[in-house]
Amino acid sequence: MDIYCPKCGEPIELDYLHDVARTAEMTFAEIYEDFMRRGCPAVDSSCSSIADHERADASAVLAQISDDCDEIAILMEDLFG
Repeated sequence: MDIYCPKCGEPIELDYLHDVARTAEMTFAEIYEDFMRRGCPAVDSSCSSIADHERADASAVLAQISDDCDEIAILMEDLFG
């Protein structure tokens, strides 16, 4: 499942966040929270230059109302297919 950068709307696989957390010696919750706050730079990437503002905005709002990454991924799939 994908979650989306709250800055540029770029999709990120949840499994990839697990890999980043392991490499950075952080918990998944820590890296997920950092990603939802800072976006792509939290996973050592730069935000896409072609931003999808609609997805980014939806991701940011959903992160404010839920801390359940699976729920957010499902809602984003429902919204954007």
